[in-house]
Amino acid sequence: LFNARRARLIAEYNGIHCTGALGVLLHAKQKGVIAQITPYVQELRTSPIYYSELLLKKVIELADESTLLSCLKDSITHSRQFKP
Repeated sequence: LFNARRARLIAEYNGIHCTGALGVLLHAKQKGVIAQITPYVQELRTSPIYYSELLLKKVIELADESTLLSCLKDSITHSRQFKP
C-alpha cells in the first residue's frame, strides 16, 4: 500500500506535476481522445475511491456535458419508476 496524498506531496515538492483521474479525463476529451467523460464519471461514482458529488458535477460542467448529465439522471429516474 502507498499513501497517495503523501506521494502527491513529495512529487509536487520535487516539481513534478500531478494529475488525477478526473484531470486525465478532461484532458482526453479536450484532445479528442474520448467524445464524452460522463460515462466514465458515472463509473467512478461506483468505484471504491470517493469523489464528492460536487466535484463530479463540476468536472462534467467543465467538459460542457451538463445537459447530458441531466438526460442521464432523467433516464435513470424514469427506469426506476416504471419497473414492472
